[in-house]
Amino acid sequence: MPTNKEERILKATIHCIGKYGIERTNAQTVADHLGVAQSGIFYYFPKQRMLFDSLIHYIVKVNHQIVTLHLEKVKPQSGMEELMEHLRGNLLWAKKHPDQVGVLLLSMVRARSSAPMRQLLNQILQTGQTRIFHCLQTALDAGEATTQDSATTVAAAIHKALTGVIVSYYYARSQTPELDYYFGLLQLCVSGLVVSRVGLPEA
Repeated sequence: MPTNKEERILKATIHCIGKYGIERTNAQTVADHLGVAQSGIFYYFPKQRMLFDSLIHYIVKVNHQIVTLHLEKVKPQSGMEELMEHLRGNLLWAKKHPDQVGVLLLSMVRARSSAPMRQLLNQILQTGQTRIFHCLQTALDAGEATTQDSATTVAAAIHKALTGVIVSYYYARSQTPELDYYFGLLQLCVSGLVVSRVGLPEA
């Protein structure tokens, strides 16, 4: 994780992106928000790209921490339960940090015209899909579930469903603060792709 000062800068960057947009956020706007000289930002992030790359990695680490802590708390008893609680953990992250979700969405839009940003986000998305694949493969290896397609294909479909549900929740969160509805959508998706032989966690 970044140092305290770096994390403070990254959190300020998230705030500025939410307030001014990603195109109008730079070292100067972040410095102004923090009440420091621009050189104080350049000391830790000498280039604009370094700041935004570090920001994406920071958001991913926060997401991973929240999902990991959730799994440690619920202690899933099967591979299928671990898969579903992994998905729920991602929704908990979206609920706790909607500003971070917003930054990722804006970054995806920006990635259409930025090859380096597109490459970074593709790597991040692939990592998320791989985590789902491991959960699914554990369930398949244990004989807890079966799939008609390959585990890789099913994991990719579940990951895309998770991404879509997070986006839907992000835009509707003020009207629908509860996550149960969105977790239910993920359950429907998974049940259509995976035949489970164990009970799934309730919404």
